[in-house]
Amino acid sequence: MRDGKIPGGVSGHRATDAARRGQLRPARPGGRAITAKSGGRGRVSVSAGYRLLPHTADLMIEAWGPDKAACLAEAVEGLVASFAATKGRTPTTTARLHVETAPADEQLVAVLEEVIYLLDAGGVVPVEITLVDSDAGLKGSFGMVPLDQVTPIGPAPKAVTLHGLDIHPGDRGWSCRVVIDV
Repeated sequence: MRDGKIPGGVSGHRATDAARRGQLRPARPGGRAITAKSGGRGRVSVSAGYRLLPHTADLMIEAWGPDKAACLAEAVEGLVASFAATKGRTPTTTARLHVETAPADEQLVAVLEEVIYLLDAGGVVPVEITLVDSDAGLKGSFGMVPLDQVTPIGPAPKAVTLHGLDIHPGDRGWSCRVVIDV
């Protein structure tokens, strides 16, 4: 770490706090309702959601949202929902996140790697997420709870793979696909 920046464009205290929410429910207070479910596990709505799909010895997350920040937040929700039931958990700590301006695929990888790092090094899981995209990059925070306060429902993620990585804007907002090594 140099000048408060962590290699890969993320700054802040990686080992301080942890994780976020991830059940099949609205992401934020007053958040989006579940309007449909399809293939695999997930939360699907017209404007934002995610779904978890099996992938040979791995996990594939597809997420979408009206803008890039919402799409990335849904990807984080999907990641957490793949290994932990966090319904009803209130954050006990907060981790700040800053990903410098970079291509969208690099920002997606950086955000998901941060969640995995916080889980591994800090033993925490996000239950709330706030992301804002600006000219200065992606900024936000994760409201976290200790790992022992969530119910494990799947294997913990090990790494974000670059195989099949995709994120792009479209007619209905942003969508992404990422494979996670579990």
